[in-house]
Amino acid sequence: MPGEGNRSGAFRRHVAAAVVLVGHHDVPPVHAVGAAVGDRVTGLELRLGVGQEVAGSTTVHADDLFRGPHPRDRSSPPAPGLHTGAVRVVSGTARGRRLTSPAGSQIRPTGDRVREAVFNALHSRSALVDATVLDLFAGTGALGIEALSRGARHVVFVDVSRTATALVSQNLVACGLDGNARVVRADGPAWLAASEERWDLVLLDPPYDFDGWEDLLASLVGRVDGPVVVESDSEVEPGPGWHVESCRRYGSTVVTLLLTGAEAVPTADRLTIQRGETRP
Repeated sequence: MPGEGNRSGAFRRHVAAAVVLVGHHDVPPVHAVGAAVGDRVTGLELRLGVGQEVAGSTTVHADDLFRGPHPRDRSSPPAPGLHTGAVRVVSGTARGRRLTSPAGSQIRPTGDRVREAVFNALHSRSALVDATVLDLFAGTGALGIEALSRGARHVVFVDVSRTATALVSQNLVACGLDGNARVVRADGPAWLAASEERWDLVLLDPPYDFDGWEDLLASLVGRVDGPVVVESDSEVEPGPGWHVESCRRYGSTVVTLLLTGAEAVPTADRLTIQRGETRP
C-alpha cells in the first residue's frame, strides 16, 4: 500500500527493540511479561519460543545488560513470604551475593553498614583467615557467611528457628559456601552449654529482648581464642573474665568487641556511647 514503508519506518523509530534469546534449556516457552534478561526487562507481552527474536516497547537498565549471574550462584527464587536483595555479602569471595530473608520482621539480619564495620575491624586483627567460627542466633546467616566469604575455614550456624536454619542453608548454597559450614537447629545457649568445641571467633546477635548475657558469656570463658562480637540494643555487662575491647553504636544497634583472659572493664569506668563514637 502507498506509504506503507513510511509508516513502518515511523513505527520503528518510536519502538525500542529488544532481542531475547531463549536457549533450549529454557523450554517450555515462558511468558515474558516482566521476565528477566540479565536482571530485568518489562513490557514484553509475548510468549517466546526457542531462539525467537522479539521487538517491543521495553524498559531496560543498561548496567543490567552486562551483569551476568554470580559465577557460583546456585540459588533458587525465594519462596513466598521471603525476599532477596535487602542484605548482601559485603566483601570476599561471595561479595555482592544477595541473601534471602523473611519479608516481615521475624528475623532481623545485621545491616550491610554494621557488618562492614564489624568485619573490617576483625580483618584488621587478622581474626578471620582460617578461623573456626560460631554464629549463634544465626538468623539468615549473614554474619557467618560474611566470615566465610572473608576467609574463615569453617562456621557452625546455630538457631532454634526452623525458618532460620532453612534460610541459612539456602543462603550458603547460593553463595557456594555450604562445603565449609554446619547448620544446627537448637536453642543456642543450651547447645553451647552442652558443646565442648573451641572457637577462634564467636558472633552473637540474639533477639533484642534477650536477657541471658551473663550466663551465655560465662559459658564461653576459656573456649574462645579470639574476639567475641556482641550485637545488642544497649551496652552489655560481660561479667568476669572478659575485657571490653571496643563498643560502638550504629543507630539502634550496639556492637561490642570482647576479649577473654582479662577482667572486664568496671562499670564506673565505662563511657556513655554516643552515635558514631567508639570507646577507647
